[in-house]
Amino acid sequence: INNTTMNNNNNDDNILRVYEGQRVSNVQRCSNNTTKWTLYGTTGEAAYHDAKESIAQIAVAQPLGRTTEYDAVITTDISSSFETWHRASAGLPSSFTQNVRRRAGSRTPLFVCMIAFEDSLPGVDVDAATFQSHDKVWFVARMCSKPGITKAAADCWTVVSTPQYAMRLIEETPMQDPVVGEFIPQQTNYPVTVLGAQLEKAFRKIVRQGRLQKSNTTSSEVEPLFTQNVRRRAGSRTPLFVCMIAFEDSLPGVDVDAATFQSHDKVWFVARMCSKPGITKAAADCWTVVSTPQYAMRLIKETPMQDPVTGEFIPQQTDYLETVPGAQLEKAFRQIVLQGRLRKSKTTSEIEPPLPKTIFLDA
Repeated sequence: INNTTMNNNNNDDNILRVYEGQRVSNVQRCSNNTTKWTLYGTTGEAAYHDAKESIAQIAVAQPLGRTTEYDAVITTDISSSFETWHRASAGLPSSFTQNVRRRAGSRTPLFVCMIAFEDSLPGVDVDAATFQSHDKVWFVARMCSKPGITKAAADCWTVVSTPQYAMRLIEETPMQDPVVGEFIPQQTNYPVTVLGAQLEKAFRKIVRQGRLQKSNTTSSEVEPLFTQNVRRRAGSRTPLFVCMIAFEDSLPGVDVDAATFQSHDKVWFVARMCSKPGITKAAADCWTVVSTPQYAMRLIKETPMQDPVTGEFIPQQTDYLETVPGAQLEKAFRQIVLQGRLRKSKTTSEIEPPLPKTIFLDA
């Protein structure tokens, strides 16, 4: 796809070209110029993440693009720095990938499942809960009970797994053949039939045990059969923005790992990703910031995805998530920390040190 809107002229320097159906598998310095780069990769069926290994193996990497000399290479996914056996790898130089791992830290595996029930769950009087000793479930939240949501077509719950459970599944169904080292594409229905089904079963058991009651009892009232669950993966769509922020050092004056804010105009929930069960060390202090539905709706109205006159789809700008909701949620989160709202005492004194520099922001 060639987009020639820049400066409205035919100068090649002002043309943005987007190539679909191509995968970069190797990045090398040009042989005749140590300051420029050549991109190698595949096109067609072999370029896709779920292509059969037999197809990907016979594909021959060729220089990509209209030139073999690029001044700079920008990667937008940390997966690009994986080892070359992985289908997401861009074959980046080891000196660069080592720096990525040093700054971003190790990736914490998690699985997330959305379950929608036709009616409200029986015997449930809390909207969120964490489980420190559960073998599969770490956190659950009722998506339809967020501030500003007065009516929903279904009772939707988000279930987040523990890192230990995610690691067990990854080991049971690895992405790399242990003998030949080849990449193993994931089966299309795997997220629903395996991890989705297991997390749903675990969640149903939690409810039946009365662990989502304020009294935390296991009395026999929680016996009614669950109503038919519908649209397990999608449910009713509640608009939210989620931002991941990584700081070089631990945030000063913070002694809680998660918090919800019922009256904040932008932030609904925050959680320290590096303090989950089983995570003993991380290269950065990483936080997930989840917006309120009201804030998400405001942004959607300000930047709609559909032309109000013609009804045409409006593509999102490439940097929109980072420069608008990402930047705004980061600013709001920093203010929350400076106000001492992530302290058990909830005071605002002594929070004088400047916050660490942000080293990673993803939205």
